[in-house]
Amino acid sequence: MGNEVEILHDFIGYNKAYYDMNDHSKEFNELYETYYEKKQELLEIIINSPAKLILHGSHYDSQMTSPPIFDKYIKPYLKEFSNQLNMAGKFHAIHADADSFYLLNSFYESGIDMVECFCTAPMVKCTLKDAIEAWGSEIIIWGGIPSTILCPDCYSDEDFIKYLDEIFKIIKSKNARIILGVSDMVMPEADIERIKVITRMVNDC
Repeated sequence: MGNEVEILHDFIGYNKAYYDMNDHSKEFNELYETYYEKKQELLEIIINSPAKLILHGSHYDSQMTSPPIFDKYIKPYLKEFSNQLNMAGKFHAIHADADSFYLLNSFYESGIDMVECFCTAPMVKCTLKDAIEAWGSEIIIWGGIPSTILCPDCYSDEDFIKYLDEIFKIIKSKNARIILGVSDMVMPEADIERIKVITRMVNDC
């Protein structure tokens, strides 16, 4: 995760952290700056590693890490991280299986190269079209197939095909780089035959 989300999630807890962010802003910011500096050691290790694609940063949600919080605490960190990786010939991906709708521009400004496990409507507010219109081909989208449409209890066969037709219509008409994948995962109740349908449609496309 990015350092501010780790502070919220691991160190303090979301419920208390938002109060501390306001009631004890000096101490919170000092913790943030200290952790930011410590993270530079991680960056140096990654830059000197043979890895080319780095997955670092996850679960940024439009509600829990809203744009004002993201832009103040998370974007500067991710931007520096991305820039340093790119200068070393590496690429930066974030795990994006939360609702990114109000963070699309912030993601773009953070300089990340890929969103992995990208979650879309109807599971969240954000659609694949929203993301493509915000990023064009600048950010690679890995995901875009919500796991719910693979489940017959959630989506009928007719609605499933209708949803896929709309996705492929968008892909064909927009300038984007997409690796279609299921977000967050293929659930036990999913119909595996629907995975085969997607595969055939990818091949046809």
